[in-house]
Amino acid sequence: MWIVSLIPENIFVIIYYALVGAGITLYIVSKLVTWIPMITQWKLPMELVGVLALAAGAYFMGGYGVQKAWLARVAELEEKVKAAEAKSAVVNTVVQEKIVYKTKIVKEVQIKIEERIKEVEKIIDAECKVDPIAIQILNDAAAPVGEAK
Repeated sequence: MWIVSLIPENIFVIIYYALVGAGITLYIVSKLVTWIPMITQWKLPMELVGVLALAAGAYFMGGYGVQKAWLARVAELEEKVKAAEAKSAVVNTVVQEKIVYKTKIVKEVQIKIEERIKEVEKIIDAECKVDPIAIQILNDAAAPVGEAK
């Protein structure tokens, strides 16, 4: 079937128009044949072939029109995909910058919590009891970024 794609589509369009033209011509000639006595026997076959050629030409022309419409739609959607990919690249860089920023903030909060733990380490270990300060520090460490004290 790929071999058909090697044939220029203008040839197919010419064939479709030729089928329609031949169908119309044969049908009209079949109606005029009644005036020529020697060709009267060919009236019915010419009429049938004319109608079939006209129907086939119209069918193929319609199929060609639908194919062109779908190819135009595909081209339009490919352009939209290219635009979306370009927009996506911009958005991806913005998202990447936000991720780097959030990671930086999380690291800063983590460092602050570690420093607070080192400051009250002796109080926490002194009595082998969980001090309320330790609980507060753990709660602050579990809090979402930006809410830690």
